[in-house]
Amino acid sequence: MPWTGKLVQQRLREALACERRPPGERTTLDVLRAQEALGWLSLVDKSERRYLAVQALAADAGLSTRAMLRARGWPRTSFYRAVGSAASRIANELDARGVAVR
Repeated sequence: MPWTGKLVQQRLREALACERRPPGERTTLDVLRAQEALGWLSLVDKSERRYLAVQALAADAGLSTRAMLRARGWPRTSFYRAVGSAASRIANELDARGVAVR
């Protein structure tokens, strides 16, 4: 199964959720998966990295993406376009590197 932008976004949400849990509630596998996913952010530029991280944090915390965008003054269309593009680029790079979906 190939990587998709949605799978990348899901793994980033899982990684940030892992980071938010207390150390006693994390397994070694959870931490390794989180480190792997957070490392993917280096594959995109700084602004897209920030958008992906903020989207994952908002989703994990159950916050409204719309309210979060309004508070930061970020245009909604540009935000979603950047998130989708960055996640797709990460997915393409993971496929090119032969990283298995797990």
